[in-house]
Amino acid sequence: TLGLIRFKQNKFADAGNYLKRAIELNEKDYLVYFRYAYFLSREVMTVESLISTYSDERALEMQNALKRSIELNPNFPESYRLLGFINLVKNEKFEDGIEYLKKAVEISPTKQIYQILLAELYVRNKDYLNSKIIAENIVSNPEEPYLKSKAVSILNNINFIQEQIALSKTKKQSIKSETSFEPANLDKDRRTLTEEELERNRKQTESEKISEVLRKPKIGEKRIVGQITSVECVKNKIIFTIISEYQIQKLEIDDFRKILMRTFTSEMRGVSLDCGIAMNDVRAVLIYKPFENSLEQIKGEIIAIEFVPKNFELTSFAKED
Repeated sequence: TLGLIRFKQNKFADAGNYLKRAIELNEKDYLVYFRYAYFLSREVMTVESLISTYSDERALEMQNALKRSIELNPNFPESYRLLGFINLVKNEKFEDGIEYLKKAVEISPTKQIYQILLAELYVRNKDYLNSKIIAENIVSNPEEPYLKSKAVSILNNINFIQEQIALSKTKKQSIKSETSFEPANLDKDRRTLTEEELERNRKQTESEKISEVLRKPKIGEKRIVGQITSVECVKNKIIFTIISEYQIQKLEIDDFRKILMRTFTSEMRGVSLDCGIAMNDVRAVLIYKPFENSLEQIKGEIIAIEFVPKNFELTSFAKED
């Protein structure tokens, strides 16, 4: 309990020590192993539960703890769920992850979050049929609205992938019939193009997920997306310079602590803002309250800053006007 309290307080070193001590004191309790693995899985996540990957060492430590938890209680579905989630995040051993999630679903057949994770793993393993069956069932009878949204996203992703596969086959047939180039070279060019298209889709999906959870501007506030190029302190004011849509804008605040800040990129995790800090063209979504005199060089007072990946684009459904 102390470990979980320290974890919620973001005191990760203390949390880890308490949870390890709990395992030493009660080696026969499946929950202490699961909670330790859960702590390791969440420690490197953002406040919105976003994560890019786990290190090999962290993943192995989590897997060992979860497998021990399963040995002690093979009917606890969360251990299987987290094992499958590790494979999803690590983008590897999809068949193992599928088996873990199938076991979780078997234990708790009505819990749709397990089914969603299983559908995502099926997509990664290129088993689009089974993934569609699961996602379509959830769309038709969702347990929660957000699960329906995730299921729709999976179906859209499958449709895009299958369209790209069909397009690739069409291009291959067209090239064979209209040219006399070396087939091996054509195959290479086509594969490169398809990978680029799939990568663009991955980045778009990432932007959509982040856009969904960004803070929405309130009445009288505006939102911009741009590169923060400098942070300067001038006459008790903190001045942020932002390049947004080929324009240079300046926003101010009188105290860093007044800014609501979140990060969705590992580049800014743990970084504290300060006067003169080198931002290296950090991309961010900023919300500010405009000053009444729009002719002023400084356009408004900063309300919130949310750091995003460099390839982030605010999706159309999240834009204001």
